[in-house]
Formats: sequence, structure tokens, C-alpha cells
Amino acid sequence: MITEMFKIEQKSLSDNLTISRVITGLWQVADMERCGADLDPDRAADHLQNYADSGFDTFDMADHYGSAEIITSRLMARYPDPKKSSSRLY
Repeated sequence: MITEMFKIEQKSLSDNLTISRVITGLWQVADMERCGADLDPDRAADHLQNYADSGFDTFDMADHYGSAEIITSRLMARYPDPKKSSSRLY
């Protein structure tokens, strides 16, 4: 796992909000779908899980990023109580 090689730097934005210094953009989802790709939200969430497990737990998305919000919601549903989860997602 990538976190075994190095620790992902985190930045504190407030007393109760720390994010990954590297933000993973999901605009590629829109490009893939625009080119005709049919993405399975659960399989895509599996791939997103790999990023989160490696410490890249901050994601950028917008409503024009295709199904990025759906994919991320599938991933977040795996953590019903984020306060008790060892993985943080933003």
C-alpha cells in the first residue's frame, strides 16, 4: 500500500477539518462518460476506495462531472458513521 512508503500530508483548515494536501479530482468521470464509457458506480467506488485507503481522502467534484457524485455516494455509504470509521472522506 502506498501509505507504507510515505505518509500523505494533511492540511488543517479548522479545528475540526483536516484534508489531504493532494485533492483527487473526479473530472475524468465526465470525460469518460462523454466518450461513451458506461461506468458501474459500485466498481468505480471500489477504485475510489483504493485512493481513500491510501490516504488520498479528499475528492473534488461538481454537478457537471457526470456520475462522480453517485460514485462518491456509493463509497460514503460504506461508512455509515464516519466518526467511527478509520477512513475519512471529504
